[in-house]
Amino acid sequence: MITNSKKWNDPDYYEENFVNIIYDKLTEGMGLSKDERKSLLDLLLNQRHDPMYYDIICQEFKNHLFKEEVRTIFRLNGKYFEIRWIRKNESFDEPDEFPNDPIEVVKTTRVVKEWVAKSDQYNFDPVLLKEQKAKLQKYLKKIDCILDILEMEKMDY
Repeated sequence: MITNSKKWNDPDYYEENFVNIIYDKLTEGMGLSKDERKSLLDLLLNQRHDPMYYDIICQEFKNHLFKEEVRTIFRLNGKYFEIRWIRKNESFDEPDEFPNDPIEVVKTTRVVKEWVAKSDQYNFDPVLLKEQKAKLQKYLKKIDCILDILEMEKMDY
């Protein structure tokens, strides 16, 4: 542990060592209070921090009508953590939600295999679409010719 857990109840010590106390709690598997999660995000999001020790690495958002699900990945004392939280729509005057503690994460590369349709009808490659459009125009010309011939035959009767 970086901090002295016996002094965490001292408000001055707690405020002065907030980042290290949070780090100790996360690495020791202790839960954070809702206020601690909120204060940590406030610290990170408002850029009132020293990037040497803690910084936001990335954020991902999933927008919904009245809320936004946010995944914030941050670095704290050389380790990477993720916290998922919910940003509420400001027009509803509801507070943001911080339901989960941060968890330690590592960056990894994944190979994804996926099944895709073999048929051209699902292939939206611009080159193929241009070729398909040319084929359709060719068929339309043939149909126009056939219609012209039928119209001429109709006039003969």
